[in-house]
Amino acid sequence: MERRRTGIPLIEALAREVDQLVARAMAEAGGAWTPPVDVVESPQWFHISVDLPGVAPDGVTVSLCDRQLEVAGWKGSRSDEPVPRRFLCVERSSGRFAVTIELPAPVDPARSTARLAAGVLHVSLRRIDDRRHRRHTIPIIAEES
Repeated sequence: MERRRTGIPLIEALAREVDQLVARAMAEAGGAWTPPVDVVESPQWFHISVDLPGVAPDGVTVSLCDRQLEVAGWKGSRSDEPVPRRFLCVERSSGRFAVTIELPAPVDPARSTARLAAGVLHVSLRRIDDRRHRRHTIPIIAEES
């Protein structure tokens, strides 16, 4: 006679299985995931760190539009592996990812850098003065008549 498990361990096992199914379905359906991000501000720079373990440099793009920094790309899926198998636990993200960060001040894209090392993308953005609401005097050149 088969004995049924009861109580909390059964509920926890069911919750783990549901989480794994959802993660697998999201990866197969192309659902985007959001990587963890740190944003640090200094007087002259914004430093952004994005955790992207397993992502190749050609698998990520960094773009800037106005004050929005976007990091997007693709991380290969474990389902690409040729060996038939059954997942027992799926916690690592794969597939398409994207994160957009709204910066509190304007930056100079020409003086900004991005590097990927040890699974972490490091973006350094040089701050510039906000010139939107400043009054500028335009000199008048007097012409002789």
